Amino acid sequence: MEQIKRYEIMKKLSTFSIKTIFNLYKKACLFIAFLFSMGLTSVQAQSPYCDPQYGSQGNNCTTYYMSVNAVDIKQGSTTLYNRAHNTGGYNGCSNSTGQYTLWSTSSMFTLKAGATYQMGFTTGPNYPVNIMIYIDLNNDKDFYDANEALTVPLCVYASGNVPNGSTTLTYFNVKIPTGLTPGVSRMRIRSTYYYTNCPANTDGGCSNLNYGEAEDYTVTLASDPNDAGISSITLPQCSPVLSATIANLGNNNINPVQVGWMVNGAAQTPMTHSTTIAPAGSANITLTPNFNFVDGTNYTVKIFTYNPNNVTDVDKSNDTAKISFKYAGPAGTPTTFDTKKCGPGK
Repeated sequence: MEQIKRYEIMKKLSTFSIKTIFNLYKKACLFIAFLFSMGLTSVQAQSPYCDPQYGSQGNNCTTYYMSVNAVDIKQGSTTLYNRAHNTGGYNGCSNSTGQYTLWSTSSMFTLKAGATYQMGFTTGPNYPVNIMIYIDLNNDKDFYDANEALTVPLCVYASGNVPNGSTTLTYFNVKIPTGLTPGVSRMRIRSTYYYTNCPANTDGGCSNLNYGEAEDYTVTLASDPNDAGISSITLPQCSPVLSATIANLGNNNINPVQVGWMVNGAAQTPMTHSTTIAPAGSANITLTPNFNFVDGTNYTVKIFTYNPNNVTDVDKSNDTAKISFKYAGPAGTPTTFDTKKCGPGK
């Protein structure tokens, strides 16, 4: 009899334990579902930056595809970052990334104080959006300080600033505020449904909006007003004339700037360009005297700038361009070794 009683007690305890575990499991599942419905499981911004929220799309920026699609950031002819348009309606995000993406924890490109950059965007096929940009100018891990909510692009209620259904990027001239703290920091780009009230410029990029997407970019902020570089080299084919394009990558006019060049590692006579180049502008220069390029020979040419406005160029990462090629000289008497000659020959 005693054994039967113990058996019954054990049976009840076992049944209780199973029921209790099952009930707890059901409650946990319901709680997780509740979190998803509230959008609280969204991908989190890298702490301590705030989490940009979108309360009407269930943590999925593919809802109506009001995303940040194509992105192009450039200064003059120099591209800093480029991402192509996705005709499916989104590119910066997907079902897996939700409505927020931190593209990199290491610096992706450099933005200079006082410089103007051309930033272009597209969105998805359904609705226009407003694109807004924030930069942490003093690297205090938020976007609440003065001038950190950029005034361009301007959010325009009821019309938007980027049209839907277009693969053509809408460009804005975005000027980086002065008075920044040089170093690695953060830029945030947000899209929002065009019929959502525009957030105040003190919202710190944190407002809970209806539909859209947020992207963070780790960037380097620099204060480098005198910055030049070689943006392209024109091949000396069929003629020994070698030319290059000088780009003004700073925010001061540049005059003069020194240009050095090397052929197969041998330094050539440097030159001075003494015509004013405006910020984001460029100028062509022909390098003299002509180098004695030999037909059919392989060459590597390196061209670089230095001392813009007779001061040290702090950012040397963009000074130099290099190109390798096989020289094809002017037409002459063809030989059995020629694979290409310029002109009709003799």
